[in-house]
Amino acid sequence: MARYEIQPSGNWRVRGKVRGTWYSKTLPTKRECKEWWEKLEERLSEQRGERSYGKTLLQALERYAREVSIKKRGCRNEQIRIRKLIRDFPRLVATPLEDINIHDGHEWKNKRLAQGIKSSTLLKEYGLLSGVFRYCISEWFWLKEHPWQFLKLPQAPAHRQRIVRDEEIAIMCNALGYQADKPPLTTKARVACAMLFSLETGMRSGEICDLKWCDIKGRVAYIRQAKTDAGVRDVPLSLKAMEILKQLEPVTGEYDLVFKLYSPTRDALFRTAREKAGLSGFTFHDLRATACTRLSKKFTQLQLMKVMGHSDPRMLNVYYRESAEEMLDRLDS
Repeated sequence: MARYEIQPSGNWRVRGKVRGTWYSKTLPTKRECKEWWEKLEERLSEQRGERSYGKTLLQALERYAREVSIKKRGCRNEQIRIRKLIRDFPRLVATPLEDINIHDGHEWKNKRLAQGIKSSTLLKEYGLLSGVFRYCISEWFWLKEHPWQFLKLPQAPAHRQRIVRDEEIAIMCNALGYQADKPPLTTKARVACAMLFSLETGMRSGEICDLKWCDIKGRVAYIRQAKTDAGVRDVPLSLKAMEILKQLEPVTGEYDLVFKLYSPTRDALFRTAREKAGLSGFTFHDLRATACTRLSKKFTQLQLMKVMGHSDPRMLNVYYRESAEEMLDRLDS
């Protein structure tokens, strides 16, 4: 960013830094300084072969997908969002970046909300677009400012409060063809094992699918690839969790992956079984919340934060679901 200063002589001086190099110029007026700086930025951009004018949002999305998104842990879902945006908003993505304005943002937002999507989905999509705009500004020099910076968005929804009940878990196990006294030979049965394992450990779906036999030492699972830095952790395994691993060993012991599952397959089979069983209102991730609620009665807040891989203890307030009646029992004991 450039700084403009008036000199004792009455002239103006512009000074700024572009990619680690300082530039300055003294001219009679501030307006001339601004024009000089804009031309300088344009010339430097051209020298790198990255002229901004004419670059469209489509080109930015494709480059972001190719260079940035592909490196993310959740790249699959983000790549789907990018393809959907390109498919559903052809006029918007064909627009040159410098021509995109706040009115385009309102049009995009209103159309998506009219399609009945949840506010959480809209916020995720905005987060993607905002990330693309930021890269266009700071990394590729295709854009000078965020065109939708002041777009008014719906509030983020409250944290989910869904607890998966024991009877729902039993019905899901039955729908997935799981039997506690038999090896889980089918992929569906291993999805049930993953579901029960999440209830015992509070591990995320991706962590369970990525879990390898070499990550398990005694009664501890070592998570080395996680969603966040705090997610890299050691998870204690209950006796029930160990029973699930023992059940899996004859089936997947010769493979690297404990559950021999991939996230898209796990997701599809879980949803299909839930619909087949006539259940609704909960997701696989709600199993983690259910586990955290159960474990909150066994661990202190700091212990629970370590087990669950949270970096902020305030996040645990979502899982502290003890009712006033339950607290009264302890108060009077």
